[in-house]
Amino acid sequence: MQSPEGHQINNIGCFLEIIPFEKLVWTNAFLPGYRPRFQDSSTPEAKNDFIFAAIIELNDLEDGTQYTATIRHADEISCQKHDGMGFEAGWGMALDQMIHMIQKGI
Repeated sequence: MQSPEGHQINNIGCFLEIIPFEKLVWTNAFLPGYRPRFQDSSTPEAKNDFIFAAIIELNDLEDGTQYTATIRHADEISCQKHDGMGFEAGWGMALDQMIHMIQKGI
């Protein structure tokens, strides 16, 4: 990912469940290969470091698709950090961009 200011954000994690066209679950608590991630609180980036799991679910409807995004945080502080980064608005923008691409046939 890249922030509007150009800051690169590595999102290394692990997929936990993939059901094509229905569900995608991933977490940053694990690295690829289900290796637990070390959380280093001594780095400058640590202020934005937190553990979460993300779930995207897609359900067919008569007139479209229901998209549900759920984020589960390890604790309230992690949830507040993520919220402070603007993740809700960012995920909304990403969904809008995806819809736009689908409508254009990309």
